[in-house]
Amino acid sequence: MKRFTSHLLGFIAVGAILFGSGRAAPRSFQYPDYTRVVLDLPRSIQFKVLEGSSSLNIAIKGVSLPAESGFFDSRELSGFRVSSSGGDSKWTLLIRKGEKPHRVFLLKDPDGKARLVVDYGTTGGPTPTALNLPKAKTALRTNMRVVLDPGHGGTDSGMNGYVMEKELTLDVAKRVGKLLEDSGVEAVYTRSTDTQLTLDYRARQANAGTVNAFVSIHVNSAASSSAQGIETFVFRRPLDKSSRSLAVKENGGGTQGEAVTKKAETLASNLIGNLLASSNLELSRSMAQRVQGKLIANTAAVNRGVKSDYFYVIRFAHTPAILIETGFGNHPVEGRKLATDAYRDILAEAIADGILEFLKVK
Repeated sequence: MKRFTSHLLGFIAVGAILFGSGRAAPRSFQYPDYTRVVLDLPRSIQFKVLEGSSSLNIAIKGVSLPAESGFFDSRELSGFRVSSSGGDSKWTLLIRKGEKPHRVFLLKDPDGKARLVVDYGTTGGPTPTALNLPKAKTALRTNMRVVLDPGHGGTDSGMNGYVMEKELTLDVAKRVGKLLEDSGVEAVYTRSTDTQLTLDYRARQANAGTVNAFVSIHVNSAASSSAQGIETFVFRRPLDKSSRSLAVKENGGGTQGEAVTKKAETLASNLIGNLLASSNLELSRSMAQRVQGKLIANTAAVNRGVKSDYFYVIRFAHTPAILIETGFGNHPVEGRKLATDAYRDILAEAIADGILEFLKVK
């Protein structure tokens, strides 16, 4: 694995200062039939599982963890709480829909640290150990995390043409996530099911802990069915004013979309002269150029380029963030391609390769 570039190391250091290293927030992974939740611990511990009708409680002996709470976008689990008392801690996982099969186990790392793992929704196969974990399929190999944001969801279907946007974005995001995980980069999803999320929630995930990149995936459409091609966006004042209508659409459409876009536009104006924001913009552009280049090379689609616009979902990112329009779902040729598994694999491979090249993992 190649070494990080100096500017990325500097950026990661800023994230560590902002969010701290003493948090007790677990990492979660959504699989087809279960959710895996991992709690990083300073050392090996003893634990006891306490069953509950609406929660799974794990008593952790001899370690006092910082108080923490949050929620998961998971089919099986809705949230978590961490509390401590008298030098011991309790980790509570909130169950979404009744009790299901599960397993809890501890992985001991060679460096003396440990990870408490819960697989909820299946009894699974044999429990892995710290030494036989797949070396190229966990974020523990690189300590890097990418948030993937499948656009739309739930009652917000996005564009409807030869494909439904909410379905394609989730499918492609999961394919990208698998490729990232195979290269040792942790993939986190703003949604892993057909769920409707607010733009504010999506935007916050770009800064939820240590995040190395945020990638929002969408499908384009136009009044004319002749429009086609792939384009990638960063958050800034658009050079091409005609793209504003796309931002309005992706920001919710109609009056709401106009209001949200105006709010994002005001924020962009306020960021002028902000050195951290300018540095982040350059990193975002760098990632966008790599992803866009891979997409065009792999698909031979019309290259609509790297652009900037007031997309609300990437407005507050303190990490490199881009929004990809993977093609026009109402184009008679491109739309039909987007509906196929083969083409989605091509898109996912290009996006993952671009991200990995930007992160200097590949």
